[in-house]
Amino acid sequence: MTEPPAADPPAATDVSASPRRRWLHRSGAVVLSAGAAVIARAQGPAGGAARESRGARDPRDGRHRPGFEHPFAADSPWNLRPQRPVLGTHGLPVTRFAPFVGPGAYSTGVFRASPGDPPMRVTGAPGSPGLFRVDEGEYRDLVLPHWPADLRAATGDDGHADLIDEASGRVHSFWQLRRIDGRWCATSYAWSALAGRGWPDPAHPSGQASRPNRSQNW
Repeated sequence: MTEPPAADPPAATDVSASPRRRWLHRSGAVVLSAGAAVIARAQGPAGGAARESRGARDPRDGRHRPGFEHPFAADSPWNLRPQRPVLGTHGLPVTRFAPFVGPGAYSTGVFRASPGDPPMRVTGAPGSPGLFRVDEGEYRDLVLPHWPADLRAATGDDGHADLIDEASGRVHSFWQLRRIDGRWCATSYAWSALAGRGWPDPAHPSGQASRPNRSQNW
């Protein structure tokens, strides 16, 4: 597979309205932690946890089918909504960590790969040992079969970007993704199964979207 000619992605002004890209506005693992705590403490009529699955359902049979708009399996923690949650009283000391959810340089762009998109090679940053592939524990370049022309990383130091390829069933996640001298470079890369739980497991410890570093979560 040959590398296509490099071209800078066009500027995007209304990112959230595009059917091929979404921006997840959050910073830090607390978003995940808080969500998991709410789910764990949700109480149903009989005192047990009561959770409702959400996501896209096929009108033909009503079944949930993971895709760009609603990734991961129906029973994924990301697709469960707590019913009558009971929140605890413990809070994070804002003097040490002040989480926020909103747009900005540390949000994460999620882009959709289409069959007509060209392939792209992603390398390590100049002066680094290479692109660190978290799942393999080694440094080497990555060539993805489909790379949208409008893909761009968040502008903050984390430089997060996620690419959903529905054809291959994978969510590709990059940390510190940058375009340098006409080439895409990143510090680390990990992938998640689009139809999976969106969470690591013993066989796939980094199998969580946006998980090339420790702090970022889907």
